[in-house]
Amino acid sequence: MAFEIKLSSAPGLSKGFWSALSDLKPDNTFVIAPVTSAYPLAPGVEVVPATELANCFTTL
Repeated sequence: MAFEIKLSSAPGLSKGFWSALSDLKPDNTFVIAPVTSAYPLAPGVEVVPATELANCFTTL
């Protein structure tokens, strides 16, 4: 499981983020951002509000 925290409601992810995912190959990846509801950003990557962070752990 991997997490990235962003302060933008339209988070942009760096080349380093994608490189880390390629190296680590996590089952789930979450970008925590100031958004009102969760949405998929890319295959296997979901943007979620901090208020839903606990829900990320229900996939374990």
